[in-house]
Amino acid sequence: MCKRVQPEFFPDAALGRSNQVRSGWQTNMFPEIGVPILAHELGHIVSGAVGKLAPEKVGYVQVRTCTMAGHAKLAGSDLPSNFDRYAEEDWADAFASRVLLNVEKS
Repeated sequence: MCKRVQPEFFPDAALGRSNQVRSGWQTNMFPEIGVPILAHELGHIVSGAVGKLAPEKVGYVQVRTCTMAGHAKLAGSDLPSNFDRYAEEDWADAFASRVLLNVEKS
């Protein structure tokens, strides 16, 4: 019964079909935690748009290829394509890191 009323822990998510980001109360209450999370989730939205429109113009393919190769190397594999399941999260992390660099400068 009590589980029904407990809030989700960090229910942040990118809702790609509607181009929206959902944020939880923790993200909204604590910006030192929330800003990086929102930047990451926004990265998923940007990924969906850029991947369809102009992937070659913003390093989209290069970031994904590089991170898949990095995962393969860490795992001792010569097959980066086996690590494509990490590509989207890595893209969102790379995007967030660039956003955060710009936030810190302002």
